[in-house]
Amino acid sequence: MVKKLASVIVVILISAVCTSSTHAAGVKVYAKDGWMFWNETLNGNSYDQESGQIYTLGAKFSFHPKKNFFGEIKAEGFGGLLRYKGVYISNDAPCDMDTLRIGTTLEGTAGYKIKIPNKFYVSPFVSAGVSAWKRSISGEIWLTGYGKVGFKAGKGPFFIKTGLFFPVYAENWIILMQNDGQLTKFSTRPNGVITPFAEIGFHSGKIKFSLSYELKKWKKSNDIGLGNGLFGYQPDTSDQEIYLQFEYSF
Repeated sequence: MVKKLASVIVVILISAVCTSSTHAAGVKVYAKDGWMFWNETLNGNSYDQESGQIYTLGAKFSFHPKKNFFGEIKAEGFGGLLRYKGVYISNDAPCDMDTLRIGTTLEGTAGYKIKIPNKFYVSPFVSAGVSAWKRSISGEIWLTGYGKVGFKAGKGPFFIKTGLFFPVYAENWIILMQNDGQLTKFSTRPNGVITPFAEIGFHSGKIKFSLSYELKKWKKSNDIGLGNGLFGYQPDTSDQEIYLQFEYSF
């Protein structure tokens, strides 16, 4: 599934290259300063939490293959030092420590701008993307593939963007130290849940400021047998992120 999503992004990128010579195209760079709250629950009880600031740097390449049609490719890197409160994955002992999270995202978008009288506009769009990140707490690595459906609407310099996030693939790899000191590596595939996202902001010349919110959720994965009567799994998981974003267009 991730390969299919990556193929969709590549097709959009090739279209951009082929059309940008005859249609308006642009490059944008942006920085985001955000706060994230990661929560894992088991049987309704919080199992572990991570919270703290996340910083993001990224770039966008936008293009317009035909009148009112638009596309965009964005690539970004993110990271931050978070506070982890939960248990050690190896022995369930209480844990309160700083952890590092770093990752990257690649996303392609296509849409259509509908102009409405009195300078209003509505732009429905669809997106496909892949994202990967690493958590230092257990050497844990996540890979996700997703889609988005939504719209952007506005008048003059002000706009709002909202829609639904569709996680279509998720897998995480975990390193577990068992009681005998042996390291065990295994992976799980939690099932994603459809969730909302929203952004509100304004443009001023080549500059854009906005405030955004994203919610992502995954249901508990199937149990993975590790031997010696032990099982590994990914608990019910939610990821909430709030960002202030500054963007500059060239």
